[in-house]
Amino acid sequence: LKGTPNEARVTGLFSRSGMVLLPRAVVATLAIYVVSLGSQQAGASANVRGLRAHFRSQVHNIGSNFTLKQLPLYPSPPPPLEPWKDEQPVDTNIGSYFVGNFREDPIEAGPVNHETKTCPSLENWPANLIVRLPEDQTACNNHGGQWAAAGSTSESFMKWDSTCPLFSSSLGNVIEYTMPDGTFVGTSSQVVKLFGTEVQLRDCAGLVRFTISEQVFHRTGKPDKKICEKFGACDGLTYIQYFVYDHLSRLVAKTDFLHLFQDAFVVTGPQGDLATMARLGSWTPLSPGRCELNEWLVQFSEGITSSQQWVVAALMTVAASRDGYRSVSGLTRPSTCQVFKSIFIIFMMFVLVASACVALVVFQSLLLNRCRNTLFALEDQLCPRRMKRSSRYEAT
Repeated sequence: LKGTPNEARVTGLFSRSGMVLLPRAVVATLAIYVVSLGSQQAGASANVRGLRAHFRSQVHNIGSNFTLKQLPLYPSPPPPLEPWKDEQPVDTNIGSYFVGNFREDPIEAGPVNHETKTCPSLENWPANLIVRLPEDQTACNNHGGQWAAAGSTSESFMKWDSTCPLFSSSLGNVIEYTMPDGTFVGTSSQVVKLFGTEVQLRDCAGLVRFTISEQVFHRTGKPDKKICEKFGACDGLTYIQYFVYDHLSRLVAKTDFLHLFQDAFVVTGPQGDLATMARLGSWTPLSPGRCELNEWLVQFSEGITSSQQWVVAALMTVAASRDGYRSVSGLTRPSTCQVFKSIFIIFMMFVLVASACVALVVFQSLLLNRCRNTLFALEDQLCPRRMKRSSRYEAT
């Protein structure tokens, strides 16, 4: 139609703001109909206007028959394939058999609703929280502490205890958080990594909610005079920084570069400061042994949520506990739990290797000939030896 008198008519028909996209068949039919109107010079304009009105009414009727449905934000994953009906390869069929025993059907189970879990709801946090922990857990035989409201003489807000379960994914201590009435809240445990240190925060259902990452940096050069005189760290400068990530690996909190055994620091989030930490008293992790509870003051910022308060308090507990094993180099010495688990793992590996070697020697010296003779006898019985002459040697 380009270059013809009907071009303006068709363009005007489809350039109105009220029109919508239509299938090609409808557009082609409508264009042919408009072209046929070009032969009628007198009534062309009237016919086009009538066709346009009729076309708009039809589009309105078609659009009224459609309804929009709200789609789920997180759709359920696709259903698993049937082993033989969907013609899976043998290797994926075997993998689906073993892995399928450890998961539920996503169609039947649906999305996990954390509100239905039995985890307690941590509400009514105090504006200022005291984190208490023993100075020397091994020497004082005290492996726990508590969270309490600042200036309150009532019962603690939450208790925590450092345990050493033998069969766990963590090589070090596992901190268990409980309410004053004994209700289990969650745990924090160190993850075994080749580089760096990570501590996972789990809720009462065992789900990883947050991960604390500790980074230690050492800068050579002139040391800090106060730190050198107070702690004996005279070989350059040591910095420690903490990062907190949620279960989607999004950064939710972090600290600045902290000096060795710094007395106060601020925890910041994406929207600003979350809390301010301050050491109460003149004690340090390197102070002479005294079996008393050391205290840290946590001042929460306004507008912080209960979930963020739990993360900040757990971060303070983990950092203070690790400072009890930290040396002047910034690295931490192994705890009693780590030494015990390491020895146990090495011993079990030695037992397994020794057992395999003993079994191999016994089989080589006592059972090898018996097994060989038994297999030869079975072969002779199932496939006896036969002699057959070729047909070329048979007499004709």
